Amino acid sequence: MYLRIFHSSFPLKKVHHKYCKKAWLTPGIKISCINKRKLYLIQRNSNDPNLTIYYKRYCRILTNVIKLAKKRYYNNILTCSNNKTKTTWNIIKNTSYIKPNSQNITSINVDGNVSFDGQIIVETFHKYFVSVAQNVHVNNHNANPPSNHENPITYLSKAFNQLFPTINLKEVSSKEIEDITKSLKIKNSHGYDRITKNF
Repeated sequence: MYLRIFHSSFPLKKVHHKYCKKAWLTPGIKISCINKRKLYLIQRNSNDPNLTIYYKRYCRILTNVIKLAKKRYYNNILTCSNNKTKTTWNIIKNTSYIKPNSQNITSINVDGNVSFDGQIIVETFHKYFVSVAQNVHVNNHNANPPSNHENPITYLSKAFNQLFPTINLKEVSSKEIEDITKSLKIKNSHGYDRITKNF
């Protein structure tokens, strides 16, 4: 009765992966990992220092073997690839396990007041990023008053005859970005396809 309830509550499901994340994992490495686990359990319950030394040496060798297997596997993929840039980024994406962040900013705290207005959110970010360099310079200047050494801003001002132009950012809508993206010429790069699909 217990088993019947258990299997009805937790039925087995078959999962089909499109690709193997650990295709470099050879049968020999699998066996070595199992042996490593057995050695760990034995040396954990033993006071023999020689067994501990042997286990640590076994772990180092297995780690080096795994690194070499990964290197050979990914080098082989890159060698056989026609688009090495795309293949490189796919390898980075698959090995880093980084999930894309799809959170949208719907509100922002401006001087203690929470605003849900999209225009205010855009203008606040615009104001922050335009003035961030100047704010860092002022804060550093206040924390570390100028000494006999010439500060970088003074040096740059003397090195160039004219002042650096101020960076001005213009607010744009997603429709404008979409129109500009669609007007670009299609090249061999797959970046354009990914951008247009996101819209």
